[in-house]
Amino acid sequence: ITGQPNHAGSTKMADRADALECSAEIILDLASLAKSLDKELDHTVITVGQLSVKPNAINVIPGEVSFTIDLRARNDAMLTRGNDLIETLIADNAGRRHGITAKLLQTESLPAEPLNAALCDRLRRAARKVGIEKLPDVASGALHDAAILAPFLPTAMLFVASARCASVFLTTTYWAPVARRRRRNSVIFSTLTPLKSVTKSTGDVLICCVSVSTMSFR
Repeated sequence: ITGQPNHAGSTKMADRADALECSAEIILDLASLAKSLDKELDHTVITVGQLSVKPNAINVIPGEVSFTIDLRARNDAMLTRGNDLIETLIADNAGRRHGITAKLLQTESLPAEPLNAALCDRLRRAARKVGIEKLPDVASGALHDAAILAPFLPTAMLFVASARCASVFLTTTYWAPVARRRRRNSVIFSTLTPLKSVTKSTGDVLICCVSVSTMSFR
């Protein structure tokens, strides 16, 4: 967002082209937009994580502000729609202000990656065998290694609650079946308590990659 840097004392409010003021309004509007989109599709989020102000001086009206916008959603349709709405929101905000211009640069675009339905069903059956009747389905907004594997191998994820904090999930398990026909036996877990290993099924060969990841839930 580009405005006009001027002296904070000699420039009246009506004469300012404050890049930070415009950016602040955009950021607040982005938060409102994200809440609205989340009502349409659960776990749609927008985050402004970095912000740089120039000249960044106490007595100078900000002339330039750069900030990042991170949009995440559980399907591509919402990603596309959200992106269009963000572009419109920024253009409208900048257009309402004298002396303000806005420029957007997309640095990354990744599709939503669905997990393998059959393997997710395996995890649900395995959970029932150890007394967990219903595993909640959640969208993981983080870019796990599973998102890299999923286009090439059937992939599923299991989040196990941390023993240290009920709101933090630490263990992530990725399942990728090897090309064999003996897939009749169900997946058996030794336990689903935090940070315990997953036991391989004797009748089905599975590749199990375990990594440590944190996810916060309220």
